[in-house]
Amino acid sequence: VSGRLDIGRASNLNFSLSAGRGYEPRSNPTSPRAAVEPIAYDSRLAHIGGVAEFNRFRFTAGIDRTSFDFDNGVDALNAVIDQQQRDFTKTELSVRGDYAVSPATAVYAVYRRNARDYDHNGPVDRNSDGYDAAVGVSVELSSAVTGEVELGHLKQTYDNPAFVPTEGG
Repeated sequence: VSGRLDIGRASNLNFSLSAGRGYEPRSNPTSPRAAVEPIAYDSRLAHIGGVAEFNRFRFTAGIDRTSFDFDNGVDALNAVIDQQQRDFTKTELSVRGDYAVSPATAVYAVYRRNARDYDHNGPVDRNSDGYDAAVGVSVELSSAVTGEVELGHLKQTYDNPAFVPTEGG
């Protein structure tokens, strides 16, 4: 379900909620090979955001919360393959500013902050916090073809000191 509340001609607030049930492909490297059936999972997504436009400027902000809940699997001997340590929730806050150089081209800057929280860490704490920041160009080549190119930097820091922070650009 989703909705949008227009505020004037060029601004709005928007939201969406979704839920689903999926099955992990056997080709996924995190899928247990010994499982008799593919691992099932439930996913939920909630989003709230807003857009404001003034002349050539466009500002976008939003917060997303996504969660995954994996079912346990069983092997050929009917032994349980625990998948609960894979359940997690990711929360992401994003802000973006665009400047329209022309009707078909805009330059932008974006900043995203995230937190990843695992429900059952098991023997290893995999919770982390991070961000990425980037600048880019958005182009509309035709009414059917658009694209973006961006260059940025990211960093993800883990609660467990045994994991080295991921950083780069």
